[in-house]
Amino acid sequence: MDYQKSDGKIAVSPLFLGLVFVLLAMCALTWSYPELGTAAIARTIKISAFVPENKKDATLDHQQGGNVVMTKTDGTFVAFTFPAQFSATDTTIKAAAYPKDFFEADKPAPTGKNFVGKTYAFDLYTTSSATQMHTTEKPVFITIAYTVADTQGIDENTLAPYRQEEGGTDWELIPNAVIDTVNKQITFSTKKFSSFTILGTPVATAAPATTTMRSVSGGGAGNIITSILEKIIPPKPVAVPNAAATVLKSTALITKTLGAGLVDDQVLLLQKYLNAHGFLVAVKGPGSLGFETNRFGALTQKAVIKFQEVHAADILAPIFKKATGVVGPRTRQYINSHP
Repeated sequence: MDYQKSDGKIAVSPLFLGLVFVLLAMCALTWSYPELGTAAIARTIKISAFVPENKKDATLDHQQGGNVVMTKTDGTFVAFTFPAQFSATDTTIKAAAYPKDFFEADKPAPTGKNFVGKTYAFDLYTTSSATQMHTTEKPVFITIAYTVADTQGIDENTLAPYRQEEGGTDWELIPNAVIDTVNKQITFSTKKFSSFTILGTPVATAAPATTTMRSVSGGGAGNIITSILEKIIPPKPVAVPNAAATVLKSTALITKTLGAGLVDDQVLLLQKYLNAHGFLVAVKGPGSLGFETNRFGALTQKAVIKFQEVHAADILAPIFKKATGVVGPRTRQYINSHP
């Protein structure tokens, strides 16, 4: 018995009182949250490790392509650029970000490599029938941003993207990636979709990061997407034999991405360069020869477009079919190598 009568009083054992307290607490939880019974509570705890920190679902017109951006809990992002006719049918992307230890148990990093930042599952499905697609007909450009904390104890110049086949066990290096250690981004292209991550080589003391591509300042979302596209095909020549990723280096005249609406001293240098090479920003007044300004307006954009069209083979091909009017990495490289 859990209780007994003694001298007209009922004595209750501590074990009995404990059980009653637990039952009352569970009832209170159920009353406060009627959608949660004890089974639901247990089920929520069981699956919590598999719920992504962030996810993004988006539907894309296969003929037009488009851009998709997923913002992560740490404030960084993953950006996708799908080219026109990347698939034979309209497609839905389901992107998910997980903590970096999500794959450590069943998909460990190769020997000598560590996970950097988040880990990801990028899946594609046909919009009409929800059939999973593992490949695209044209490469899709992906930019993954990371934080300073992510690379603590990691040689940042060894960062590279990796992917793993559905049901596979080995991480496969994605070659020809571009590392931007200024903005903490890595950009690559792929036609295969499954699990992705960034891996790097640990060091006792992280080596100083090499200054690479500059941030996108002003110009709106269109300039940001254009900059992402330009990073995929780095300025020529940049080939590094047997390198996991290419790190761009520059000590040039124009060191950052310039676009419409930007006010910056390098816009002044850009206007001087354009005017000196026959691509007049203006015939007279602000922007004209000897009266260059630091404002990137419509006239500057028009002059940049003409400059890009004349040098299309070096600046635009093979990604862009027409000039962008944005001074991204390829345009900067051409300017800086042709003083």
